[in-house]
Amino acid sequence: MSFPNKKTQIKNFLTTSKQVFKGFFKSGRVAVSYETYYERLDICHKCDLFDNKEGRCFECGCFIHIKARLTEAECDLKKW
Repeated sequence: MSFPNKKTQIKNFLTTSKQVFKGFFKSGRVAVSYETYYERLDICHKCDLFDNKEGRCFECGCFIHIKARLTEAECDLKKW
């Protein structure tokens, strides 16, 4: 398996960044609770598209330990 190409990874990063900024201006928060964070990580760690070695998702290319912490970030596979 391989990660998406660099152009797609940049697009995904910018989409997530936009979601986070919108959420911050709406709620004043950037990070989810630790409970939600660990729930998201658990879902990702069980997914076939999670690369344990890199800590990244083969679908979006994101570093999951970062993305899972952000309030408005979403799994590209709609798992969380």
